[in-house]
Amino acid sequence: MDVHAPHHPLHTWKDFWIHLGTITIGLLIALGLENAAEHAHQLHQRHQLLEDLHREGESNRQIVANDIEQLIKMKAWFQASMQELQKAERNAGHAEVALPPEPQTDILLIPLSGAWDTATSSGMLQLLPRPTAETYSQLYLQNEWIKPQVVAFIQDGDDWTVLQEEYWGGSKQGVALNAEQIQRLEGLDRKMLSNLTQMVETLQFYDGINRAILGGANSEQELIEKMK
Repeated sequence: MDVHAPHHPLHTWKDFWIHLGTITIGLLIALGLENAAEHAHQLHQRHQLLEDLHREGESNRQIVANDIEQLIKMKAWFQASMQELQKAERNAGHAEVALPPEPQTDILLIPLSGAWDTATSSGMLQLLPRPTAETYSQLYLQNEWIKPQVVAFIQDGDDWTVLQEEYWGGSKQGVALNAEQIQRLEGLDRKMLSNLTQMVETLQFYDGINRAILGGANSEQELIEKMK
């Protein structure tokens, strides 16, 4: 902003104070307009951020519902596999073991976190009221717990696939397994079932937080109330 000198000489103190007052009022108006514009811009950014987080939450609700459905199918398969192995283990010597029919499952997806990650890295989280930001942080913290569970599940699944190929070689028929082979498969089955149970519980908890936020929870206390 430019402040210009008067266009005519100031002959009296009255002229001086009038001119000074005019300048002061003009400056205050300009600063007020600048602050109002900045506040309006921040309100727009906050609204956009909340809209992005809400949209991400809606997408994640569908992702998590599908993931839980697939995990429950997998869990049922490994439970059936465990029953077959335990049945075979009771027989002396070698036993014929046939794997249960494999379920039709979709690929697992980790819940999205792009809107939150962008807001965190850009410093835009400071636009949110503190209780709201803390509520969302509880939600996205679950993402960090889900990721290592998925990695462990994939690694154990790879180990199971190696043994499956080694013992069955792609056959759908029963094959003779000795006690040591059965015990190796049972051990992996238990790990897979443990991983699956943990993943389902984590995703269900995540889903509860997500639904509470989508339902209007804006603080940790409201989160607790809506999740009861």
